[in-house]
Amino acid sequence: MEQNKQNRRHVWMVIALYLLLVAALSVPMTVSKFESTASAEDSAVIAAFEVAYGEATEYDVNGAPAAGVINLSGDMMYPGDTRTYQIKVSNNSDVKVSYRAKGITYGTLPLQCTFQKATEPAVSQATGTLEYEGYEIWKLIVTWPAADNESAYAGQIDAVKVVVDFEQVN
Repeated sequence: MEQNKQNRRHVWMVIALYLLLVAALSVPMTVSKFESTASAEDSAVIAAFEVAYGEATEYDVNGAPAAGVINLSGDMMYPGDTRTYQIKVSNNSDVKVSYRAKGITYGTLPLQCTFQKATEPAVSQATGTLEYEGYEIWKLIVTWPAADNESAYAGQIDAVKVVVDFEQVN
């Protein structure tokens, strides 16, 4: 009987050690689990983007106007001449926009392009910011310097293309 009690004790000891071992191994795994929650919000506004510039046009071979090009072939220029054109930059968007305008020639004549607004000094690029339904008028001044009067320019044609880059201002 004494032997039976000892065997039972051994069985209970083995069971207790087994349960202790299982508990020891499973507790760190449950504690080491990581749980996290995150949330974020974002919003966007969709707005109409409608900008324009005008009063500088050239006609393509089909007779359709190609906006942004000033045709100088009908208005002959010679060394020392200056021509002035009005450029209107406008914003009909739902948002504020900034712009940068520049005059680009094809490079066959030594023409120089500058922009001027009201009584301000002439600059190489027209820049500004326009509110909704806003506009600005710039003078595009095309100059052929008098010193550039080489005979190689005789019979050459050129054009000035007005390029305006618009960007939404947040």
